[in-house]
Parts: sequence; structure tokens; C-alpha cells
Amino acid sequence: MNNSIDNKRFVKLSNIIVVVIGLFFLSFIIQNASRDLVQYYFYFHETTKFNTNFLDWYFSGIYKVYYGGFIPSSNEIGASFLYWTLTKYFSYFTVFYIVSAVCLFLKFYLFNKYLDYPKLAFFAYLLSFAFLWEGNQLSQAIGLVFLLYLLLSNRNRILLDTLII
Repeated sequence: MNNSIDNKRFVKLSNIIVVVIGLFFLSFIIQNASRDLVQYYFYFHETTKFNTNFLDWYFSGIYKVYYGGFIPSSNEIGASFLYWTLTKYFSYFTVFYIVSAVCLFLKFYLFNKYLDYPKLAFFAYLLSFAFLWEGNQLSQAIGLVFLLYLLLSNRNRILLDTLII
């Protein structure tokens, strides 16, 4: 009985250590290699400068005049709403880090729940894909969480789940 409790504690402690290492690695990526951090700077200044609601801001084009053609993608309205809302309360760097960290944590959770070697899969993800998605393309990082769930869960309803998402 005592041995199984120690094993559970070890697994929990090792999971915490892996997540903390992942968050430090993510912070390093964002501070030193992110090319999309400037976009969140624009979101931050637009939400503080223009006192409009989201739909007026998104569809009116008032950001084009001040930022030389900065246009949020029209097919990413959900991610744009998330960034726009969070930048009203946090700085652009904090928003970038929060969204990246939540996506990274959810991916670790999915690896931990569905794979036999979750820590190895997580470190492989960190070294190969975290720079691309969590470090730069946050809307794709958000979408990848849903895609990983669909692929890793053994539910045979992938078409129905894909239509719902």
C-alpha cells in the first residue's frame, strides 16, 4: 500500500517538474525567438486606443489606418476575440504567455492521459514543435489542442467531433 502511494507521489512530482521545465522553455522561446509577439503588441495598443466593441474593431478596419495594413485574419475570429478580450486586462506579453502556457499544459495533459510514454512525447513536442506553434502561431496551437484530442482519444466519432468543432 505504501509503495503505491510513493509511486503516485513520484508520478505527480515528475509531472510537475516536466510542466515547469516546459514553461521555462516556453518563456525562453517567446523572449528570444518569437516573431509574432509584435502582433500582440498591436492588439494591445488597438484595444487601449480604440474604445469600440469587438465586432466594430474587427470588421471596420480602423486598425489599418494606424498600423500600416495590419489585418487580423478573417477566418480566425475566435482566436482574435480571445486575444482582444485578454489584452483589455493584461499586457501583450502576458497574453501571449498565458495562451501559450495553457495550450502547452493542455497538450501535456492529453499526452499524459492517452499515451504510454507521455513525458517522452512532451519533450519531443517541446524540442520539435513548440517553437512553431506556442512560440509563434498561437491560433494554430489552440487548434492543435482540439486536433490532438480527436486523434489521441479512442472515440470512433472523429467525423462527428470534427463537425462539432
